Amino acid sequence: MKFLTIVFSCSFLVINNITIAQQKLYLVKITANQKAIELNPPPNSIELYSKNNDVFVEFKAILGDSVIYKYQLTNYELDWTESEYPIARYMNLPQGNYELFMIARQKSKEIAHFYLKIEVQKSITEVWWFYPMLGFYALLLTGGGIYFFFFVQLSSKNEGAENEE
Repeated sequence: MKFLTIVFSCSFLVINNITIAQQKLYLVKITANQKAIELNPPPNSIELYSKNNDVFVEFKAILGDSVIYKYQLTNYELDWTESEYPIARYMNLPQGNYELFMIARQKSKEIAHFYLKIEVQKSITEVWWFYPMLGFYALLLTGGGIYFFFFVQLSSKNEGAENEE
């Protein structure tokens, strides 16, 4: 089973001991596999079931001229992505821990930011015991099939021997 945990944090974004922004970007919508996640009240973490690793995050737009949004998902992408829209989307996130940073810039000055922690748990097929357990069940099923086959054969021989007497 695969879980996606999203932890919200609205603290100031600090990179190299420099505070980047005094305003905050506010979350409008988060969806995982086209299903909206309730944000009222904003949860500290969210656990989603298997294969919910398609994440869409939308922020409230900041009014003003030439606002550019930059975002980066650490441990997934190396470069910042720039957009005119306060939206970030990631598809098929593999298992791991991520941090989404979004910064709103106006005339090359950071005016707002947002930080979101994302954790994608291992699916059941990625845990170490899944394939040994699958092999065990296959052996158990094969053994049961062989047992019942010989049981039916033996029963039919016994019935044939009783009928001859």
